[in-house]
Amino acid sequence: MNYSADIKNDLIRRIQEIDDLNFLTAIQTILKSSENKLFAITKDQEEAIEMSRKEIAEGIGIESDVAIAEIRLWLQER
Repeated sequence: MNYSADIKNDLIRRIQEIDDLNFLTAIQTILKSSENKLFAITKDQEEAIEMSRKEIAEGIGIESDVAIAEIRLWLQER
């Protein structure tokens, strides 16, 4: 049994039955987005990433689990 082929055939059958243009457009958008393995980032995002990499290399910052714990504590105090 080829599970992948079964899923594909089921999707094809179900898509052929859809008449809702908005729904079909949404499916098309999902499929197109999966084709684009890379995505563009802004210059500001690129600079923020670079700054974060430098901070990590310099040992600046805290571990994510520590940050999450601090945020949860802060939220409880609100």
